[in-house]
Amino acid sequence: MGVEGCAMSRENDDSKLMPEVCRKIEALKARALMDPIRAGRVLDDALRELEGMEKEGSNRSTEHLLSKARGSRHPIEDDHYSTLIKTAFESIAISVDGIIVEAHEDFAQANGYEHSELIGSHVTKFLVPEEHEIALEALRSNDERIGEFSALKKDGSTFSVEAHGRIINLDGVPVRVTVIRDITERKRAEEALKESQRKYQTLIETTSDFVWETDSSGRFTYCSPQAERLWGIKPEGMIGKSIFDLIPGNDNQSARDSFFSLAATPGPFSGMEMTAMDGRGRQIFMETSGVPFFDDCGRLLGFRGITRDVTERKKVEMELRRSRDELELRVQERTADLVKAKEEAEAAVEAKAAFLASMSHELRTPMNAVIGFSSLLLEEALSSEQRDYIERIRTSGETLLTLINDILDFSKMEKRRVSINLNPLSIRRLLAESMEMVAVEADKKGLKLSQTIGYGTPEVIVGDNGRLRQILVNLLSNATKFTDAGEISVSVFSEPIDEQSGKHRFHFAVKDTGIGISSEKMGKLFLPFSRLDTTMSSRYDGSGLGLAISKSLVELMGGRIWAESIPGRGSVFSFTVDCEIVPDRWHTTRSSFRSSGDLAGMAEGYPLRILVAEDNPSNQKVMVEMLKKMGYRPDAVADGREVIDLLERRPYDVVFMDVRMPDMDGLQATTEIRRRWPVNGPKIIATTAYALSGDREKCLQAGMDDYLAKPVQKGEIARILKRHGRKASKYEKH
Repeated sequence: MGVEGCAMSRENDDSKLMPEVCRKIEALKARALMDPIRAGRVLDDALRELEGMEKEGSNRSTEHLLSKARGSRHPIEDDHYSTLIKTAFESIAISVDGIIVEAHEDFAQANGYEHSELIGSHVTKFLVPEEHEIALEALRSNDERIGEFSALKKDGSTFSVEAHGRIINLDGVPVRVTVIRDITERKRAEEALKESQRKYQTLIETTSDFVWETDSSGRFTYCSPQAERLWGIKPEGMIGKSIFDLIPGNDNQSARDSFFSLAATPGPFSGMEMTAMDGRGRQIFMETSGVPFFDDCGRLLGFRGITRDVTERKKVEMELRRSRDELELRVQERTADLVKAKEEAEAAVEAKAAFLASMSHELRTPMNAVIGFSSLLLEEALSSEQRDYIERIRTSGETLLTLINDILDFSKMEKRRVSINLNPLSIRRLLAESMEMVAVEADKKGLKLSQTIGYGTPEVIVGDNGRLRQILVNLLSNATKFTDAGEISVSVFSEPIDEQSGKHRFHFAVKDTGIGISSEKMGKLFLPFSRLDTTMSSRYDGSGLGLAISKSLVELMGGRIWAESIPGRGSVFSFTVDCEIVPDRWHTTRSSFRSSGDLAGMAEGYPLRILVAEDNPSNQKVMVEMLKKMGYRPDAVADGREVIDLLERRPYDVVFMDVRMPDMDGLQATTEIRRRWPVNGPKIIATTAYALSGDREKCLQAGMDDYLAKPVQKGEIARILKRHGRKASKYEKH
């Protein structure tokens, strides 16, 4: 057979082979369309099919196949091949000796070329120059490994691609079939991931906290470099170990329970504290926070978290706790000492109060007789010399009584037992009574006394008449004492401070023309036991308590007291108090009531049956004689039991009851009287030499109706009888 015959024979063989190739390509195409996701595997199958075909036709002449490959109708250009390439889901390029003979449309678009511009171009045209040698080596070899390249677009820009393929012999022609995938986005994602990992790793390596990951049983699968600093163990030495391997036996189980109890929750846990031993045998304190992580089915895979070394903080906390405990112990000890000292001081104050109460009683009892009898004598016809002697006796007794009262008041101030009793009082009468107390002494020195009540000042207010009078008398007594010539004046004016409640602020001032006070001594004025002249030659006596007591009383009533003075010209002592005012209708009636009758005719205006219970004969005599001077014919007994016996035999309207008596004292007698005659019993007036805080309250609680401190004065007796005379009525026995 000639050459043509051979050629015809080969063409005939080709014609027989091509239908088979087309049939297989159609089958591969159908598989690719049915399973797009596995298009890559379909392509691999296509390559293997083509290899089989290449083996079947290996007996063909190489020269003939090359000529056909270079001719106008290359086998790859068959419509069936083109269809396979165009329907693939990856970019495909088929090349012979590096010359592209067919390519996927996406490959052309990705490179910025028209499809026709690819055909006949060498593959290096589409790669950056630095990768030409690598690409040519891959083309020459049959290496199927995946390679990554920097592709070059028509506009000169680059992008990343991934390529793999193999060489097949098709009709004796080595054909390179390459699958190309644009991995630009993947590379960017990978770079971002790497950058994130670098940052994460940097953070892990630079943070002072220990970062870890464990499996579900708590064994480390990852440890950051800080493991060596925290535990003294290299990170790789920690893998497979559990944190509980380093916790002492005593704390191990509790630590496990705490950890897995917190970790059992799906959310994060934090602030879990544990104590462990590091690789060097040193005790360390840790604070752990973490979070469990799970698989898609919700099964626990492990834990991730951080552990912080809080040993130094714990040491500081323990030191602070130790210091706090030590301080608390010291405070408790100091408090105990202070409580003991306070109790001792209170006991001392109580003892002093008890002593003062006893001394008050012992002093007031004879003073009652001295002042009482001297007052009674002054009502008799006496010679001028006798009257002078008696007046001196009474004045001395009253001076001693004032001293006793000051000491008792100061004791009350120390114990804060002074109370304020608010009742309606007349401003005008308050000033008159106060000035009356110093009138005799002022008259002896030739001093003029005057009073001024400001225009619009209310006539009657609600206040403590006794305490206000005590303050004014203290100030007036000092003014009289330190003034040898001139005058002493008392003034009062008011200003409204609350129209709705009717409260006014009353400003009292006592002004004298005495010796005055130097500026350096002004600061000592209101201090207890403070005297301006303490020399032996001083002609001004006194206890130094009057101003201190006055200051305490003013402040107790919510006011303030101060002084102004010019040496050699005199002083002004002022104080303020806030008081409510009383409507005019009250003090009109009150004034007429106070002015009715005379002490000598008291019995006619207030006919009362009076019983005096007093164990001291002198004091009993004084009380009886004073009542007789007022027109009464009182009975007298010396014991509480005698009072009960007399009340059984005859009714009395008023009983003046001494508190301290033998056998049955005044309080016991009063209790018994109130038990026997609960409704119409007599009015019982306490007469006592006790004058401390609480004495009045004890008497009233026992059932007494009023309180009269010794030494008694006729005026006070009259006041008591007027107060209770209207209500007094004969009682009935029950």
